[in-house]
Amino acid sequence: MHTGGEDAYFISKAGHGALGVSDGVSAWAEDGIDPGEYSRTLVQYCAEAFEERVLAAATAVNKGAFISKFDPRSILRYAQQCTCKPGSATMVIAALQPQGKLHVANLGDCGVKVVREGRVVFETKPQQHDFNLPYQLSHPQLFPNTDTADSADRWAGCWARLVVMQAACGCCIAGSGGGRWF
Repeated sequence: MHTGGEDAYFISKAGHGALGVSDGVSAWAEDGIDPGEYSRTLVQYCAEAFEERVLAAATAVNKGAFISKFDPRSILRYAQQCTCKPGSATMVIAALQPQGKLHVANLGDCGVKVVREGRVVFETKPQQHDFNLPYQLSHPQLFPNTDTADSADRWAGCWARLVVMQAACGCCIAGSGGGRWF
């Protein structure tokens, strides 16, 4: 896990690899709360959950069925429940699966771009409630009206849904949070 102020990210080599980027909401500083603490903790739990999932898949009897049901929102859901502290953040997770399928879950204004041969062939779009008010995660017991990992499910048919795409050799996959690309 790496941090940069309010941002945090992980890159995992487990399985076929994954990355996650979180951008802590800076307005928490006005209440004396470190805006990066929620983001760092969320990312830590996401990385742990992803790597545990890969280990479970490696020991599963029916590996194909186990992997085909992979949904990065389940990792985000777990991390949100475990991150029981004040604060909020936006988050994106991208995980490569067998046959080069890239699974992406994005909540808020973080994002992922896939670049092939110098061209952007895929990019997520930000989710916003209003101008400068992106979807963001908090702990539901502390902030009952928070967005959740399942928020994307409510927007069937648009860019907020889980994205599964084919990644080819020679692709560069990058994630962003707070205007920085990782």
